[in-house]
Amino acid sequence: MNHQRLKLEDFGAPQSGGAKVAQPQGDTGYEDGYRAGWDDAVAQEHNAAKRVAADLEKSLQDIAFTFYEARGQVLREISAMLEAVTGKLLPELAQAGFAQTLAGAVTAQIDTAGPQGVKLSVHPENLQKVQNLLPATQPVPVDVCSEPAVAPGQAFLSVGGVESIFDIDALTDQIQQEFNTYLNATHHEEAQSYGHG
Repeated sequence: MNHQRLKLEDFGAPQSGGAKVAQPQGDTGYEDGYRAGWDDAVAQEHNAAKRVAADLEKSLQDIAFTFYEARGQVLREISAMLEAVTGKLLPELAQAGFAQTLAGAVTAQIDTAGPQGVKLSVHPENLQKVQNLLPATQPVPVDVCSEPAVAPGQAFLSVGGVESIFDIDALTDQIQQEFNTYLNATHHEEAQSYGHG
């Protein structure tokens, strides 16, 4: 029986000829992939930051709108109340205190009246009120007379020959005008805040 030896190939021996295994020329594929991944991460981070900034801006706009909306509502309610005060209550209070205010003004000027004294013309409805409020004795003559042509909120005053007008109606009108000017300016500012001005 012939015994033949099994012949095995030696992989450790250098090969001559045959196919050669290609060796990689550097790591360019890895670097390109890494760079692409990094750029993608940076772009995502940038987009996320833009979204956060946009959300924050919108939130701030909503807060500002809510603030101006609430402020406008409060101003409208206060305006309605103050219009009632200046349009109705103020004239009534001024008229109610007219005689007392006028009597106080006359009393304050008596010392400078001189011998000619004080002459006062008032509406008939104020005559008795003013007379009752003046001191009973005066160092100079004080003549209070009724004059239908004088408005209830007015009085003509002559102190030492110098004439002047005491006009509570004009004062309340001035207060109302100043208040209306303030309200108009406030409403204009509110409209500008909403971007309508």
